[in-house]
Amino acid sequence: MSHVFRLLCVFHVSGPSTAAKVCPPRLEGQSVGVLSTRSPHRPNPLALSLVELVAVTGNTLTLAGVDLIDGTPVLDVKPYIPQYDSPLASPQDDGPTVRVAQWVASPPRPQLQVELCPRAHSSLQLFHGPDTHSPPCQHCLRYLRGPEDALAALADILAADPRSVYRKAKCSDRIFFFDLDVLHVSCWFDQDLVQVLKICPISEST
Repeated sequence: MSHVFRLLCVFHVSGPSTAAKVCPPRLEGQSVGVLSTRSPHRPNPLALSLVELVAVTGNTLTLAGVDLIDGTPVLDVKPYIPQYDSPLASPQDDGPTVRVAQWVASPPRPQLQVELCPRAHSSLQLFHGPDTHSPPCQHCLRYLRGPEDALAALADILAADPRSVYRKAKCSDRIFFFDLDVLHVSCWFDQDLVQVLKICPISEST
């Protein structure tokens, strides 16, 4: 088995929201019904994900592509079964027609170019993968396997421009920061470019 389809979790940090409509970043300010999106801010903060099953060790599952943080409650896990879970897996040769909402089918936004300044690149090289043979230190990644893995994750996140419409319009010249694994990342966005200015352990960011 390669994938788990029904990984059912709770967005325990977001909490429930009573908003009937939300503004997905890809729609640049257009609002749509919250139940037609995958926003974590919803009346019932449940998450349902298709993730890759990497390994099974005893009663522990190692998964890739999860949308979780430390402490996220996992309610249920079920296997991916193509005959039931994929609308294209049909006994008929043609299979059923799959339709999606117009805003989902719209062309995705152009990806931003991601650059690391020399200082940030040098700092990233100090971090290493999880070391099971020694106590964790501030440069020991918990989940990412090393600098290359961390760089790929950073590029995926930043290229998609995760900023809200408000932040793009009202805070365009400000430095943005977020945490990834044990990394505290500071960056700056331009029209078609995002530059990572600083990377340091989370413990040094406070």
